[in-house]
Amino acid sequence: MLIGFGCTVPAVMATRTLSSERDRKMTIMLTPFMSCSAKIPIYSVFAAAFFPGKEALVMIALYGTGILVGILSAMVLNRTAFRGKPIPFVMELPNYRLPSVKSVGRLMWDKAKDFIERAFTIIFVATIVIWFLQTFDLRFNVVAQSGDSLLALIGQWIAPLFGPLGFSDWRVSTALITGFTAKEAVVSTLSVLTGTSMANLGSVLGSMFSGLSAASFLVFTLLYTPCVAAVAAVKREMQSGVKAGVVVVLQCLVAWAAAFLVYQVGGLFFQNGNCGLCDCGAGCPLADGGAVFFAQKEKILRLRGLQQKKIKQNTAGHGRLARTRILLYNCEWLLQQIKEYRLPCGIA
Repeated sequence: MLIGFGCTVPAVMATRTLSSERDRKMTIMLTPFMSCSAKIPIYSVFAAAFFPGKEALVMIALYGTGILVGILSAMVLNRTAFRGKPIPFVMELPNYRLPSVKSVGRLMWDKAKDFIERAFTIIFVATIVIWFLQTFDLRFNVVAQSGDSLLALIGQWIAPLFGPLGFSDWRVSTALITGFTAKEAVVSTLSVLTGTSMANLGSVLGSMFSGLSAASFLVFTLLYTPCVAAVAAVKREMQSGVKAGVVVVLQCLVAWAAAFLVYQVGGLFFQNGNCGLCDCGAGCPLADGGAVFFAQKEKILRLRGLQQKKIKQNTAGHGRLARTRILLYNCEWLLQQIKEYRLPCGIA
């Protein structure tokens, strides 16, 4: 999984060293959560544009988030799809000898050749598909502007899915599609669609994102599906296209949920133009409701603590029942606070 911070493809291929089939498949599913180096251009551009002076902190937070999500996902998988006791990892090490230049060169060539044949060919085919979608319209005529292409049309279709995450611009969703071929393509696609150079892209992004929606976008790009070469490696190692598809879908769902939490919960702390769930525009009272909540936080949390204590007293001697009722109460309490302090714009 540490190799995954460099590239997901060799990290997935490295799982062959695990003797346990259970551990190997679980590791393959968790490795894409580790942020690969191809995403660094995205982090750099957005961190410099929206978090000046805090770029290093943003990068550390993103890498830490990927690790945390990987740990939480491992805990869930360990109790659901991969139940059972883990097998201790034991590797027999050979005698240490100074390798010859010939053997090292041959090993490097074999590994590099395997990577190029399996990864580069997939990337090449995916690049041709993206080029075709960017070049032609529905009538297969060459487009003069990228906004009239098939790729832009697909981006417009899926753009509403990202409304609750704070970025419903079709150019953003189009860039995420091209990121499936290679993550570096996200920022280059945004540069092309906005008609600006990479050097000036940061100034243009301010009209498409707020600080909070930019953070949501970074979390989504951190966790959503890996590139097509990594998906091909997952398919090869798991020997199933269906399982590879499940990995892609699960990662997209986790990414959407995490970005949703960042944008919606973060709106309680930071003023934001639009909550992403309505058309109330810049006058959305999201931040005002959050301010009222935190002004009365001590009183609200004290009443919550008293109610939890009352539930424990009424269910004394029934630990599981008490925990269940407290969990239900907490869920009901959270929905009540959201409705009272965050949704005065008419969302029920």
